[in-house]
Amino acid sequence: MFKIFLQRLSLLAICGLFALSLAASLQPALAHAAGPEVKIAQPGATSSILIGHPGTKVTLTGTGFKPNGTAKLFATPVGDPNQCKPNQVTDHMKAFVPDSATIDASGSFNVVTTWPEAANIPSAPYFLCVTTQDEQAISSNNFTVAEPVAIKVTPKNAAPGDKITVQGIGWLPVQNITVSIVSNGSAITSQSVQSAGPDGIFTTTLTVPESAQDGSYQVSVTAPNEDSSFMKANQALTIAAEPTAAPSTPTPTPGTTPTVTATATTNSSGSGGPNGLMIFTFLLGGVGIVLVVVGAIMYFSYTRQ
Repeated sequence: MFKIFLQRLSLLAICGLFALSLAASLQPALAHAAGPEVKIAQPGATSSILIGHPGTKVTLTGTGFKPNGTAKLFATPVGDPNQCKPNQVTDHMKAFVPDSATIDASGSFNVVTTWPEAANIPSAPYFLCVTTQDEQAISSNNFTVAEPVAIKVTPKNAAPGDKITVQGIGWLPVQNITVSIVSNGSAITSQSVQSAGPDGIFTTTLTVPESAQDGSYQVSVTAPNEDSSFMKANQALTIAAEPTAAPSTPTPTPGTTPTVTATATTNSSGSGGPNGLMIFTFLLGGVGIVLVVVGAIMYFSYTRQ
């Protein structure tokens, strides 16, 4: 009886091992039967919304492909799986760099790369399209290209020791930004600030160094983690020392026009009475009048005779 029990137990063990072996061999086939899947991820992202610019770091993953093949990687604004097919590259499909990935023995791949420069339509959601010789897959999630970055500097004219305010928008994904005042390619002062919010905004203040010489400068904003032209912005800044204030000229206060009063000239030789020359002139005038009258009388008397 015990011998029969052992035989049956051995048979059950053999059947169990066979079943486990069969399940293990069928697992890849079953996984593949579900179809390949691909996904976009963004390192350090704290949200399911993926957003950035060309040059933003992304991770591309795929599973369920036939083992040991090569996958072609494209970004496309078209989420239709029928527009992502093997050996059919359309105008809207923009290749990543590198443009392919090696599929391992488990049918998977993982690639860390940057968003392609050609996939740059602002506010457009892009999908990951992956094709092989006879398979294809398109991601269920997407990556949105953010609006171009921009900055504003106020004031645009400053003196050594003055403070300037730098504001930015579009600096996505959220990350540390370096703001600098640059002269001939070299920063004379810099400050790090983090962009924030769904619009990627920031505001910071820089102090113009006291040693800054008069001239034209650039306020430069860059993203150290994304060395891309899409994540750089510059604006002109003029630095000039304030001129020394000149002595001010008093400005007359508007009012009544002053009245000029004539002052009589005093004769130093007189005693305060009328001027002697004036009296003499009057006497001569009187004598002249008398002589004219006398002459006229004599003339008329003479003519009557």
